[in-house]
This record gives sequence, structure tokens and C-alpha cells, in this order.
Amino acid sequence: MSLLRYHGFNQWENYFVEGENERDNILFGFELEARQDTSNVIENQLTPEQVATKLEREFGSLFVYERDGSIGTGVEIISQPMTMGYYMNNIEKFKKLLEMLDNMNYVSTKGNKCGLHTVSYTHLTLPTILRV
Repeated sequence: MSLLRYHGFNQWENYFVEGENERDNILFGFELEARQDTSNVIENQLTPEQVATKLEREFGSLFVYERDGSIGTGVEIISQPMTMGYYMNNIEKFKKLLEMLDNMNYVSTKGNKCGLHTVSYTHLTLPTILRV
């Protein structure tokens, strides 16, 4: 798999659980930057493209994988928009994502280059904010 250019994706899907919809629920997503852990050099280190391929096989279209020049040898993992209900009902998938990155020697917690960003995909109105 080749990584997309930075912010080069535009075919977003919304993830819900039964009974939820766009109008009545806040949609959010995240961007997780992960890079090779250079403090723990391993033999046969996977490239960012190989990491993205393995993650795509596991998670399908739940995530998008892009290059991010600010993090060095790494990948930016962007989730599709989702409701909190979807996230909570599928939290094991997100735990597995972190486990897989760790097993492939990719980290977000070392080197002061990576981060986790949350994104709201819903226009927040006062009634919506008051429900949260």
C-alpha cells in the first residue's frame, strides 16, 4: 500500500451504532501520529507503508493512512468520523491498533514529534453542547 499524501483523502464515511444518526449525534475522529522507535532498533523494521498495509488488512476502511513529514519515518493514522457510541462499542479495535503499533516498533510517546489530535465533524450548536 502506498501512503496518501498529507490530507489527501476525501471519501469519509460516518460510523454509528444502531439508532444513531448524524443529526442527533456529535461525530468525532482522531489523528494519531506514530513513528519508528529509534531508541529501540530492531532487525527487519517495517517501513511506514508496510505498517499501513498491515493495519488496513486488520481494520479495513476504519482508518486512513497518510505521510506526515513532521514526524520523520512514520505514519499518520486518521479515523473515520464516528459517534461516541460507536467508539465505546468498538473500543477493543482501538486498543488493538495501539498494540499492533507497539508490536511493530512504532510509537507516539517518544521523541517529541508525534501527537494525538481529536477532530469534531459536527457543527456544534448550543443545544448540542448542553446535551454533552
